[in-house]
Amino acid sequence: MTNFLKSFFKNKSRFYFNISFIYLLNKTVKYIIDRQVNYQDILTKKLQKYFTDPNMFFFNHGRGGFYFLLKHFKNKSKKKVLINSLTLFEMVNMIIYAGYDPVFVDNKKNSFETNTVHLIDKFSEELSFVVVTHLNGINKEIFDIKDKIEQINKTRDKNNRIYLIEDVAVGLGAKFNDVYTGSIGDFSILSFNIMKNITSLTGGALIDNHKVLKIDKFAENKLRVSFFDIVKKISFVSLLQFLNSRLIFPFFFVFIRFAQKNNFNFFLRKYRTDFETYTLNKIPPDFTKNLSNFQMYLLIDQVEEIDEKNKLRINNSLNYYDRLKNNDKLIFPQTNFNHENIFLEFPIICKEKKYKDYILQKSLNNYVDIKNYYYKNCESEKSYKIYKVSSSINSKYISENIIMLPNNINYCRSDFERIINLFD
Repeated sequence: MTNFLKSFFKNKSRFYFNISFIYLLNKTVKYIIDRQVNYQDILTKKLQKYFTDPNMFFFNHGRGGFYFLLKHFKNKSKKKVLINSLTLFEMVNMIIYAGYDPVFVDNKKNSFETNTVHLIDKFSEELSFVVVTHLNGINKEIFDIKDKIEQINKTRDKNNRIYLIEDVAVGLGAKFNDVYTGSIGDFSILSFNIMKNITSLTGGALIDNHKVLKIDKFAENKLRVSFFDIVKKISFVSLLQFLNSRLIFPFFFVFIRFAQKNNFNFFLRKYRTDFETYTLNKIPPDFTKNLSNFQMYLLIDQVEEIDEKNKLRINNSLNYYDRLKNNDKLIFPQTNFNHENIFLEFPIICKEKKYKDYILQKSLNNYVDIKNYYYKNCESEKSYKIYKVSSSINSKYISENIIMLPNNINYCRSDFERIINLFD
């Protein structure tokens, strides 16, 4: 009984919320006092560190910016968009809502890099965009992709060029040879939802690195997030923070444990937003709104903390690696412990699915909160079967065998020890 109570009350949520309830309350009061200020220009200047003087457009969801970008360049004769099969399914939906066809790209074996270049040649006549997804760090294939696209674009007029888009939702702050993710392609997509390394509760940005988009024309006919929307967001985030707080989470984990063990899908759908893929007839209206001035205000101070918090995550991940690297049942898709990989969570791949299931079961029995999934392999989802042109074998293997270890920067040494001990 004593061991059970120790395990139960030592259990901490894997989630790290970049803003606390107190921070949110403090910022709300200050904003009410100073709300006449337009914070978009201030936020844009803060983010300039990671880019090279681009135009920035802020949305209620990063995927909303992706959708508007696709719509802006709509060309009926060029309908293909290359995108990593291992990605957020809503990004694939944006391609479909905008009237394009996704072409899924497989990962390299046991890697977050992709096999994209050969597909650019294969689909070049139909291709409008190539999306490079940076998963927890930098997908270094982007440099070969960029070279290939530039080579093709030299032979075409500007109305038929291929554009390179970076998905930097979980890669902001990663860099290679002092080049930051998001600054390499023509455009990039950022995400500011509650689990990212900077957050405005929800939100994201479209980065126009070469100032191709006309600001006035591109910004028209979009609604801004309302006061009522913000109240709903604050309420939802506050509830999440309460359920994942130090005192409440051990009890909340009982429900998580029950759902996992008994396939209680109703609860899992609420707890895991990508539990099942689906496609609607059109983009949800909430995705098309602009970010509010208040949400931009929330982001400003957080931008200055990105690099320092990334360093903490890198060090935590190195600790995981050093302790687990001799486990012959595991594969490590990222082993560079520097700013090439910023590790919002630390990924490991189990060589066999039964070992992953064993670790998950052990984590539940010992009241340790780990994440047994990452992004889905979208190519194998029923929702997208009409778009299938190849088989994403490596992405499928990664999706089915991956475990994402918590990289909560508020964890202490004993918290990491409890996770590492699962693999003994």
